Amino acid sequence: MAQEFHLSITPLSMLGEDKYLIRTERVASGVPLAEEEVILSIKDWLAEIALNPLEFGKQLYNAVFWGTIRDSWMTAQGLAQYKQQPLRLRLSIRGEGALQLPWESLCNGLDPIAISTDILFSRCFFSRKEVFGKSAPNNTQLKVLLVLSAYSIKESFELKKEVISLQEEASKYKIQLTILDQPNRKQLALALEQESFQVFITLDMLNLQHLIRV
Repeated sequence: MAQEFHLSITPLSMLGEDKYLIRTERVASGVPLAEEEVILSIKDWLAEIALNPLEFGKQLYNAVFWGTIRDSWMTAQGLAQYKQQPLRLRLSIRGEGALQLPWESLCNGLDPIAISTDILFSRCFFSRKEVFGKSAPNNTQLKVLLVLSAYSIKESFELKKEVISLQEEASKYKIQLTILDQPNRKQLALALEQESFQVFITLDMLNLQHLIRV
């Protein structure tokens, strides 16, 4: 079972400013709730990403996880380590400016959080119309990127069986499901550059077991 840590990232106005409200939406028992107003230097970052993606990932991490949010996040990590359970980080991101950022690049060290074995990373996007009360068009297709991660041939086989079921469900709705089977960093970055996904999910045996229990 994974420990949960969900954050919402919401613009504070429709004027294209860089001020955002970040707050915890779901945390494990014992983890304090938190809320902070932050500045996300989106235009500057977009100009720098290609030059130094690792440095961008660190700057983005420091902008998101600071103040009480950082304290809550550190507590969540410590609790997950104590219980020897993975920590599920889920970001609900709103605002057209924030949509342009590759959130999978969040980095607190040498490697992005998205490829960590201890943190299960996912994020979903909402358009500005959805944020400020207007519904999205009925013909809008939800674009989902599903990344598979397996440690053995047996696990890979089990995940692929589950993916077949997910593909069948997605075909019933307006969902465009793109699947990457154990991609490396370059393959993942290329997929994110070529398509704008609203939902990003990593699926391994821990996630799968959690989904089955739910």
